[in-house]
Amino acid sequence: MFIRALDTLWYLRLAERVLRRLSAKTHETLAFTAGAVAYMTSPKSRRRVVRHHQRVASLRPLGILALEHRVIQAYKNYARYWVSLLVTPSLSKLEIASEARVTNLHYLEEVLERGMGALVVSPHIGNWDFGAGWFASRGGRVAAVTEELEDPDLKEWFWRDRRGMGIEPIYPGKATTASILGALKDNYVVALVSDRDITDTGVEVTLLGEKVQIPGGPAVLSLRSKTPILPCAIFMTSHLEHNIVFYRPIYPETIQGSNLKQKVEFLTQLIADAMGDMIHTAPEQWLAFVPLKGEEIP
Repeated sequence: MFIRALDTLWYLRLAERVLRRLSAKTHETLAFTAGAVAYMTSPKSRRRVVRHHQRVASLRPLGILALEHRVIQAYKNYARYWVSLLVTPSLSKLEIASEARVTNLHYLEEVLERGMGALVVSPHIGNWDFGAGWFASRGGRVAAVTEELEDPDLKEWFWRDRRGMGIEPIYPGKATTASILGALKDNYVVALVSDRDITDTGVEVTLLGEKVQIPGGPAVLSLRSKTPILPCAIFMTSHLEHNIVFYRPIYPETIQGSNLKQKVEFLTQLIADAMGDMIHTAPEQWLAFVPLKGEEIP
């Protein structure tokens, strides 16, 4: 396991150095090539998961060829995400700003004016890391909850550049909730990727017409802190540019329910509805390569 982590880190560092010397057009070409190779070499079981997700994410029935085209595009977009992930930390604030198109910025400003931070939720769509970097480049304070990485060197590599971009990590553990609440109290934007439950404490919702479990943490945090939920998607456009779209905020004081459990369930379903809207907008950018908790893959 240790040797494998070292190999992964070596390849990531090499890719980082090479990509940062190449043009955006070359990045696009390499990403599409890598995505096509990944599709062809991917296990059939994984392609089946992606195929199912692309089917349920579509607003209309897809023929066999159209569906398979979507699957290939999903693999290519996953490669684009990784290229952008490796390149973005080397960009200046001006370059990041020039690569961003922002829709409904007033929603973010409206939420932050309350002085209680913002809980920004997104599915694994487009490039969520770029969005956090964009906000930090504008002088905003942003924190993100990390996924657990076993290898400390790999974790440090991953977060070195994120810190350089102004993104503060919140590591999973006993102090996670307290760290998030403290950041919100200081009017931070806290980014939470919320379509995949990696614990057994998720809340059952209907997402894209299917019963699945997603994290209930964002809803609990919102209700405890009185901080609004701000759905957001960072869609990738041509030449690795990005369209950052903010959706209508969800204010905790408007949530229905006679007790905390009911309110958490109600709010989590609203989050699922917002994420479903994002996924419908660009289903081929939904980077869901593993089954969601509680999901049945035919």
